[in-house]
Amino acid sequence: YDTSTRVPRDLVLVDTPGLSSPDARQKDALIGFLPKADAILMAVDCNQQITHSLLRFVDETKLAGRKVYLIVTKCDTKPASDREQIKKHIAANSKLPMEHIACVSAQQDDLTEFYDLIAKLSQNKKEILGTAIRGRLEILKEELKKSVSELLKQPSSTEGLEKELSGHERHVEELEREVKHLISSVRYAVEDVSDEISRYYQNLLFQRLDALVNQRADNLNTEATT
Repeated sequence: YDTSTRVPRDLVLVDTPGLSSPDARQKDALIGFLPKADAILMAVDCNQQITHSLLRFVDETKLAGRKVYLIVTKCDTKPASDREQIKKHIAANSKLPMEHIACVSAQQDDLTEFYDLIAKLSQNKKEILGTAIRGRLEILKEELKKSVSELLKQPSSTEGLEKELSGHERHVEELEREVKHLISSVRYAVEDVSDEISRYYQNLLFQRLDALVNQRADNLNTEATT
């Protein structure tokens, strides 16, 4: 949602399928979108709170490394005096470092804590985006390391090497597009991240990968000549 008058224009809320949906396609859609999210607003029922299925989901999707904000719904079913105790219980029993916990009630139109959270997100958006970008760059780094490791495996023939290199080139192109997207995000949204450092990081990664590729090709040519 990006047209709400209560949500700042610099924030876009994406409503994904719920974890409890019995439709496997909806769960796939949820998991597929998570890497694109800069922060996660997780809604839980006040009467269920942290369930075993939620904890499994946290482990499977590696949410522990992301900024997570919890929305506790249906709080009208509990006395107002119990809210702080509920928050403490959730924080103590979840595996997530909760950045913020907000209690809401659609039944009573009690969304004060939710709007306070939205204001906090808008205020801290650069820090949140910076954390998300650093996490994505770490994933890209691991992908490149994996690609280099596969590349260094001895191929059975020159034809096999060419086929392997072709596959890696496509993968590197995809990674390069993602890196460029991240650098663009850094340039326009995070003032404290240097463009020069970002470009240097990108160029250094691909220079090293190209050097390894050329080295492997030169070695094969030498072996073929001898």
